[in-house]
Amino acid sequence: MIDSIPDWLLWSYLASVAVELYFFLMQRSALEICRASQLPDQARLMMLPSWYRLVWLPRILKWVAIAMVFARTGLDWGIAALVLPFMLAAWFPVVPHRHFAPLFAKTLSEQSLNPDAAIVKEALQGSGAL
Repeated sequence: MIDSIPDWLLWSYLASVAVELYFFLMQRSALEICRASQLPDQARLMMLPSWYRLVWLPRILKWVAIAMVFARTGLDWGIAALVLPFMLAAWFPVVPHRHFAPLFAKTLSEQSLNPDAAIVKEALQGSGAL
């Protein structure tokens, strides 16, 4: 059954899952930094870069690929394609915050007119992530 999935579909599915997982881990890291610093959960939105909104593109690609896998292979492989991203998100540990912290600091520096961003940046520096 898996032979009926074209290579381009398989690779586009895997790439979209990987990119979506990266974005998920970025958001999760920002959330954990906020919680450790006792900031409101909404403060994480200030840490995320403006291009974070592009996460919708790989999400749409992933769902189109899942629908095509269902259509080409049937229920078994379709369910596997559906469950894999959820399993990875639950299983994959959060990337160390120091991986995303320089990006968060840069994003907060770009918001110099926002006094809340300065508070969040100070908390980021105090969290030991930088």
